[in-house]
Amino acid sequence: MQHLKHHLERLAMSDWWIILSQWLPNNDGWLSIMEALSESDCTIDDDPAEEISELLQQYPLHSLIDDIQFATEISRLQFLCRRARLTKSGKRWSSFEEPFTTFAALEPEEVPHVFEHAPNCESVTKYWLLGKLYELQSERIQGSRPIGNGKHTHSRP
Repeated sequence: MQHLKHHLERLAMSDWWIILSQWLPNNDGWLSIMEALSESDCTIDDDPAEEISELLQQYPLHSLIDDIQFATEISRLQFLCRRARLTKSGKRWSSFEEPFTTFAALEPEEVPHVFEHAPNCESVTKYWLLGKLYELQSERIQGSRPIGNGKHTHSRP
């Protein structure tokens, strides 16, 4: 994750670090499940932070990155093939809502069923990311959101 943070700071995209550093850990634990399943189409070395870092390396230093373009490019990355459903309850995992380890612990005796992309995966991811970015920036304007170093800023006394 530190490589990702470095690349985002290099491109003056600290708002994205706040969003991605909270979302990407929800994928932790996935690789251990993938090693147990050989039939999946996802590659075992899919690391979300590494994939996004590689994407950011394509941008020239000091370039202005369009947030919509960046969210679109993230939404097309390989790690987003990660979908799972619990065998007994049928509950589906969403990386937007909970960590994979929490999800898998709901039925610890079973390995979650892994499946391909959900319909509209790219657009759902893109608009979820843009919604989080808008929420973060709106809260900052209202003076109630900590900036990357954890200190609060206030626009009004």
